[in-house]
Amino acid sequence: MKREYDVFISYKREEHTLATQLGAALATAGYSHVSDVNLKHGDHFGDAIDRMIRNSRLVIVLWTPSSSSSDWVKNEARLADKLGKYFGVMVEKTVLPVDLEFKHHQDVVNIPFSEALVKIVDAVAPILGVSPNTRSAAETRSTTLNDDLRLFETAERLGTVTSYEAYLSNFSDGVMTDVAEERLKRLKTVSYRIRKGFPNLTAIAAIAAMLTGILQVFFSEDVDRWLSRNSDLDIALQKANDFEKKFAKGQEDLKKVENNIANLVRERGNHIAKIAKMKEELDRAESAAAGLFSPEYVSEISNNLSELRSELEKRNAEVVEKTIALRELKEIVLKQQQEIRELRGKVVSIEGRFEARLIVDVHIGVKDSRHLDGASVCVIVGSKEYDEIVEYFSLYGLQLFLQPFTGSNAENRMVDAYRKGVCDALAVPNGMVDNIVREIGAQREILVLQLS
Repeated sequence: MKREYDVFISYKREEHTLATQLGAALATAGYSHVSDVNLKHGDHFGDAIDRMIRNSRLVIVLWTPSSSSSDWVKNEARLADKLGKYFGVMVEKTVLPVDLEFKHHQDVVNIPFSEALVKIVDAVAPILGVSPNTRSAAETRSTTLNDDLRLFETAERLGTVTSYEAYLSNFSDGVMTDVAEERLKRLKTVSYRIRKGFPNLTAIAAIAAMLTGILQVFFSEDVDRWLSRNSDLDIALQKANDFEKKFAKGQEDLKKVENNIANLVRERGNHIAKIAKMKEELDRAESAAAGLFSPEYVSEISNNLSELRSELEKRNAEVVEKTIALRELKEIVLKQQQEIRELRGKVVSIEGRFEARLIVDVHIGVKDSRHLDGASVCVIVGSKEYDEIVEYFSLYGLQLFLQPFTGSNAENRMVDAYRKGVCDALAVPNGMVDNIVREIGAQREILVLQLS
């Protein structure tokens, strides 16, 4: 019996991960799909692909430099175009076959994968259509798909065991469930090996967190928007002053090394002159040793010459060692100068960057949002406060444990969860602070924190 599919996905093996994610997104949106991974043992590849394309309502071709050079992908695209089923997606900039170059293509170049998948599914929906009886369910799946991909993207940005566990607890059968489980398994394996090999893991983790924070301070793409906040500016200027002091000390050490080298060079010249003089004496002694000098005198002169040569070799080795040290010191000074220049160029302002507010209980003793390292935060997925909280904790290198809420009545469920102590802080929009404070403040003593 012939089976029909909504979509056939054509791709090159290098894009297998993207094709798998696209298939999951289509399935979440309610569309069936098929690709070469559905081939069975014993199937003739060419004939099986031909049947799949003819039995599908639409053919999505993922164009990249590797797929545009594949004869299989190009032939699949041409057959789809001939049957009126072609739908091209430009994943990466590439040169297409001449007969397909002027066809319409969905452009997702340089778009985050979560947005790209949603954009592709939204584009094919009008072509494939949704029946009136399933329209409400399809709209619900579309909303779930957006929340699914958005929460997974947050987990990717945080890259922690807790972030992936939060995703899996909300989407146990989501689009990115397999990928999240693989990431979580890898993180737990690495964590176990580190704990086994390094017992003092707490100290190592603290140092790693500190270094991560420093790297984020100096090399984040958003550094020009937040580095000159007052406290960060003081730290940055202090670091610049420290580098300048180190640079001045390095220059002093460099002068001392240069003077030492000059002295060694002069001493070497003196030793060479002495050796030459002794050699002349030795030559004269050897030429007249038979009649003018005794063997004991000639032997004494030879011993003196050997001692002088040994001393010269020793001083030559010292000169080489000091020269190498001088070269290394110069490299350190140049590196410090470059760090000072980069540091001075990164001092800018971020006042007014974040609008979200955090409500916390007074009894936890936190008076500044930057003291919330390791806190759990109740927040609605997809809200502006959600994006600001994730970005703020990432910028300042703070550990974040999300308690995400989605779906209908999410705001009331989130406030109720905070009352029950599920989370340490409650993220709310600036315009709703007064209402929520009146509602919660009547029951407990709370404090409103601004992200600063």
